[in-house]
Amino acid sequence: MADVVSKGADGFVLTYYKLYDTQRHMLHKLYKEDAAILWNGNAFAGISSFKDSYLQLPPSVHEYQTYDAQQVGDSSILVVVTGAVKLGDQPQPRPFSQTFVLNPTIDADGKKVYLVGSDTFRFT
Repeated sequence: MADVVSKGADGFVLTYYKLYDTQRHMLHKLYKEDAAILWNGNAFAGISSFKDSYLQLPPSVHEYQTYDAQQVGDSSILVVVTGAVKLGDQPQPRPFSQTFVLNPTIDADGKKVYLVGSDTFRFT
């Protein structure tokens, strides 16, 4: 199971930050509708309310430096990421940490996929 968790985290982290930086309007597809989101101290109940906020942010460039993943409970995956992000015309990237809980769900094609059930982001 550790190999599945590790490969899943690899794919998730790569996809998440690529979408955030280049196709942010698609980012909501990685979240469960009722995801619990805490973004730099601001709580959002569900991806719909968060989507309005992140779409208003200036263009970004994320550089994740480290990430770790482990299984939580029977089937969820905890992913902890550290890195730096440059927003808009900021001269220097800002360090951040982000923690995700990925929950398994069945997609429209009947395949098991993992979606963000919880997301906590904080500038450090």
